[in-house]
Amino acid sequence: MTETRHKAHREKLTVETNETSEYDEPSDERHGEGVSAPGRRRRRIKTKARSHFAAVQRPRWEAWVLALIPLLVCFLGGGRSVFAKGVALSCAGLFMLMAAPGYRLPKVLLVAFGVLIAAPLLSFLPAVLLSPLPEWRSSLAEDWGIALASSATPQPWVTLESWLLFVSGFTWLAWCSSRGSTLEDRRIILRLLTVGLAVIAVLTLCHKAKLVEILWWKFPPELGNTYGPFANRNHTSSLMAMAGILCVALTYDSYRNKQRTWMLFLVLLVPFFLVILSNTSRAGVLLFFLGITIWLWTATMRKSAFKKTALIGALVLGGISVVLVFGGTVTTRLKSSLGAAPSGENGRSVFYSDVMKMTSQSPWTGVGLGNFVDVYPHSASFHEPRMRFLHPESDLFWLMSEGGMITLICAVAVILMMMSMTGPWSNSRDDESGSRQDRRLRHAASIAAAMSIVHGVVDVPNHSLGYGLLSSMLLAVGLRPSRVRTPAGQADRLGFRVLGLCILGVGAALLAIFFGRPLLPGRSAAKLCAQQARVLSAANRDTEALALANRALGMNPLDWTLYFLRATLSLKLNRPDQDALLDFGRARAIEPHYAMMCIEEADVWLGRRSRFAVQAWKEFFRRQPDQTGSYNLLLERVANDPDLRREARKLATTSALKLICLRWTPASPEFDELIGDLVKTPKGLEALEPEGRLEFFRLWQQRGDRDALKAGLQKNAFWQQDGWRVLCEELAKDGNYEGAFRMAVRFEPPPISPSVSDLHDFGELQHNFDLNPIDPRRGIDLYFAQKDKALWDAALATLEKVAGLPGAPSYIGYEKAVVFAQKHDYRKAWELMTRYLTDRSR
Repeated sequence: MTETRHKAHREKLTVETNETSEYDEPSDERHGEGVSAPGRRRRRIKTKARSHFAAVQRPRWEAWVLALIPLLVCFLGGGRSVFAKGVALSCAGLFMLMAAPGYRLPKVLLVAFGVLIAAPLLSFLPAVLLSPLPEWRSSLAEDWGIALASSATPQPWVTLESWLLFVSGFTWLAWCSSRGSTLEDRRIILRLLTVGLAVIAVLTLCHKAKLVEILWWKFPPELGNTYGPFANRNHTSSLMAMAGILCVALTYDSYRNKQRTWMLFLVLLVPFFLVILSNTSRAGVLLFFLGITIWLWTATMRKSAFKKTALIGALVLGGISVVLVFGGTVTTRLKSSLGAAPSGENGRSVFYSDVMKMTSQSPWTGVGLGNFVDVYPHSASFHEPRMRFLHPESDLFWLMSEGGMITLICAVAVILMMMSMTGPWSNSRDDESGSRQDRRLRHAASIAAAMSIVHGVVDVPNHSLGYGLLSSMLLAVGLRPSRVRTPAGQADRLGFRVLGLCILGVGAALLAIFFGRPLLPGRSAAKLCAQQARVLSAANRDTEALALANRALGMNPLDWTLYFLRATLSLKLNRPDQDALLDFGRARAIEPHYAMMCIEEADVWLGRRSRFAVQAWKEFFRRQPDQTGSYNLLLERVANDPDLRREARKLATTSALKLICLRWTPASPEFDELIGDLVKTPKGLEALEPEGRLEFFRLWQQRGDRDALKAGLQKNAFWQQDGWRVLCEELAKDGNYEGAFRMAVRFEPPPISPSVSDLHDFGELQHNFDLNPIDPRRGIDLYFAQKDKALWDAALATLEKVAGLPGAPSYIGYEKAVVFAQKHDYRKAWELMTRYLTDRSR
């Protein structure tokens, strides 16, 4: 039946000869596709031989399923969870079984797909055949007894699981490309995608406003500021930008076909744009305007260049104006990015350099799919002690580091070949086949897919399963029918059905893991075993929990959390402390820069073996020396244990930590020793912030030797910059009010005085003040005139009157202190100055 259909289809193909055609009648879409416009002048042209090809119409339900699968995966958290992956692969595999491909891809492209799928398997070869073992692998195996595989990938089970997902993704791309799509197919698929993504956009806005709660859109705090269905908020904005491109194309398509749905798609553009703005994603804004601009340029080919430029420029400038007016934070981030430092200064170039260094250890095979997060710390010169790097901020670098150069070259070749078969960037005459409506929709799909590829250069959107399935499907939908026209044979249909069955099996295995059956070994199964072990441990079934932890380590031996779990279980089972110490040491060796694990280890030891807790704290402050918050928490925990407090004090290796230690130390010889230690350390006080130095002097004044403090402040000009108030108080306590006042005047700048009236006649100034007794300004003018003439008694009387008026300036107290000082009443002057300084500090 299928062969008959393809035979009938081939008979419909019309081939033009190399002869001169009679006429070429340009179509006017206002009068329908391919219909000559009245009065249109005919031109005689000479055309080359070319064939007009149209794919066979597929059942409509296929288009619905093809669009709904990536939408479902995006809705399920982007495919991050095991459940979402299982659902995605099960649906995709079942769909491939039910719907056979209609056409065969070009042989070159099929070979590229085959090599691409097989290339990551090279990492299963023995490492000694490919390159020498890196030093970190030898150290982990010999020094710590960690059982790593002898293959190029240190964790074969982790690589196997990632490879199966890798194969599933590219098989989906190949199947979608060989399916064959008509204008009706494309229209259904793109409309479903746009409406579905609009629903996700509205849910995203409601979820952000806390109007609805979507549990599977909540991600761990360590992933940062998430937004929408993806753990990375930039991926949400990028997806909305792609949807915006499709929405503009469908609005135009419906309008040209005189369908009222154009109003719907125009309205749907609003939630996409709102998500991008509220998400403050620079990538989303740039991709949105770039993609729409490219599509508008290609969709108005019949317009003159001036008209196209004017139309597109007006639309883009209007959109940019909206962003600048209503964009809020995204506008600020765009401005900051324009003036940002080069990547070498902000760390990204150093990060990429580390990835290249890691890849150079096994350049052709990579470190094995799925191993970046575990291997990168051993090659990193750029690291952050509070977090772990899950990916290298680029799809290209991620694929290169894990799959090697062979995999990267094959992937780039496949993408380039696919892009050459689609999009408006090719000048091939094959693109003249079919209607303009079809071309516009194909161009919209291919431009949206191209935006995802562009984004993948500086981010990792396509490593998200939902995003990757959607962008792959768009790339396939945008293929020109004339480039994939050979009907699929029995071998093609059988091959895709076998692959579909395998993908369905992988999806079922992942779903089994979600339901508690680790059938497929890998990282997901190891996480399940660890989770089950924690549940058993909570139920005091620690022996069974330990067995599960060991099983998880067999599948994922470079996961530091599994050694941490096993060490905790060993302590609960009262096994020798050395077993737990060894596993904690293994965890540190696997993650040589991550600091937070040391705090967790200290919490485990605290109450059991306190001296081991001190060692964990010591390692923490070696990795992150200036973590004042954690040190403050540590001192709070050991406040009632003199021995531990003494050990904790030794961990204060920086001025900031020593200052925190002073806060928790009462007045004692130990406190005086800490004061001397901080003072005698070269640049000890210079390393503190001004607020920290003032706090140091205050603590010294309250708990330490005040005479030594006063002597140090009097002879050290640098100390006086922040500690002059403390010195003034000490001088006043000793009765030296004049010295205290003069020190305060030296460091406290005089308040800004209002402009003095031009009148210098005391009588007239006095008369003005008497006429306006509730106007402080009249009194101030009189005071400054009296002060200028050194009439201190009169000036003081005037200030007393002004001070009682509503709205009197705050600097009246300062001026009164100055007057009392001129009258040599330094005690009163100091009291007023103290009151003024206190009010200023509030």
